[in-house]
Amino acid sequence: MQTREVRGLLNIGLASILVIASHCLAQQAPPVVELTVAAGTQPNTRISNDQVDEILKSTTTLWKSCGIGFRRNGTVASTVPDRLSVLMESAQMDELDANQANVKIVAQIGICKEPDPNNPRSYVIVPGLYDGCTWNGRRSIIVIRKATLDLDAAVWAHEIGHTFGLPHRETANSLMARYLELVGPNLSLDECRIANQAARAPAR
Repeated sequence: MQTREVRGLLNIGLASILVIASHCLAQQAPPVVELTVAAGTQPNTRISNDQVDEILKSTTTLWKSCGIGFRRNGTVASTVPDRLSVLMESAQMDELDANQANVKIVAQIGICKEPDPNNPRSYVIVPGLYDGCTWNGRRSIIVIRKATLDLDAAVWAHEIGHTFGLPHRETANSLMARYLELVGPNLSLDECRIANQAARAPAR
């Protein structure tokens, strides 16, 4: 009798542990972010599905320390008009931002928007030559093509970090370094925590 009771309690305890363990495993399943891509018709804005897959594979490698993966959603759409392939005005960026694709590929980015230091809810226009730009708090980035797919991936991974709410970090070899030549795979635990929360949240 006593043995049966002990065995029963052990079985119940083991079952509870397994349920809790499986729940924890489910909770810890790494997020996979699906991205749609829009390209232009000009040679330096075109991109194939296979090229996007290679870029996202490398992007996943750069985000490996945070456990976040990326994959293409649907086929590449040629929906970026020529008039928006060179971005020099705020109105152009707003028009392109209306495109629902997560990644928009253009030929040149001559301006970007950054948070206004005097008004966190507003943005200021900053001229320059950019490899990528995002500003609206949505899962939406604008990028140019680089010389290699690995460089493309570094730009995409960095800009995606901004969509997760990560600011620039003035540290070499950091994924959120301000300049492309300094970008590397390093992400802090706090950056990973913020990014994971954003990656699991419904896309805006």
